[in-house]
Amino acid sequence: MTGAADNDPSGIATYSQAGSQLRFALVWTLLITTPPMIGFQMLSARIGWVTGEGFAVNINKMFPCWLTTTLMGLLVAAKTFNIAVDIR
Repeated sequence: MTGAADNDPSGIATYSQAGSQLRFALVWTLLITTPPMIGFQMLSARIGWVTGEGFAVNINKMFPCWLTTTLMGLLVAAKTFNIAVDIR
């Protein structure tokens, strides 16, 4: 969900193209995506503030090591693909 906040060059180009073609037809998605996005960002910030540790460390404390490793691997893959799209 927090990926919706990713305003990189490819995202801005997509927003511009969709906006020019569809005008305000997709504005309803703003109402659906914004509240959860704000909630997830605030929750992550508060967890980090209270514990003084990163998200991965807190996940590792609550869940098995294999799940933390899998989630961090997926995160690295998603970030790698995001960088590759920006370079392309």
